[in-house]
Amino acid sequence: DGQAPLVALDLRTGEPRWRFNARRGGSFHLARAGRLLLVACEGAVHAIDVASGEDVWRFAARTRFVSAPAVVGDTVVAVGQGGPRTAWGIDLLTGEERWKTRLRGAAMAAPIGTARAAAVALDRDRLVAIEGRDGDLRWEARDPGVGTGGATLTVDDLLVVNAPGGAVAGLDLETGEPRWS
Repeated sequence: DGQAPLVALDLRTGEPRWRFNARRGGSFHLARAGRLLLVACEGAVHAIDVASGEDVWRFAARTRFVSAPAVVGDTVVAVGQGGPRTAWGIDLLTGEERWKTRLRGAAMAAPIGTARAAAVALDRDRLVAIEGRDGDLRWEARDPGVGTGGATLTVDDLLVVNAPGGAVAGLDLETGEPRWS
């Protein structure tokens, strides 16, 4: 609306409820976790109360957050680009850093939150799963298309990937092994 880059509208009236401006500006990457709207923009991840617009917490790092964060249990997983390629585990309620993990490649897509881990597509056609509780690498597998724009869906212990070329694959979330394609 010219006053703030992010505006929440009341669905009944269409009137603005609250506005949010990032300190550095840039584009916003959004994810929702209950009453919190997670906003990744430039060097910070914000948790905003969806009802009031209050900035509940802000996590800052010397990186650029260029994709939406993922939620794994009560951990927000955010991936940074620029400088050392890193994934952060952030406490969903407090915004405190829980862990930090160096990535062996550039993230090609937003992390995908599952029940226990975040799946991250890395360059050179790799897909890794990072534990939500401690940031440890759970498994590494060949990427079936997440990093090239594939649509994903988690169903129980399965990650379904619909790749841009029309191939569909199901990966076991415990091991990263393909179950079917």
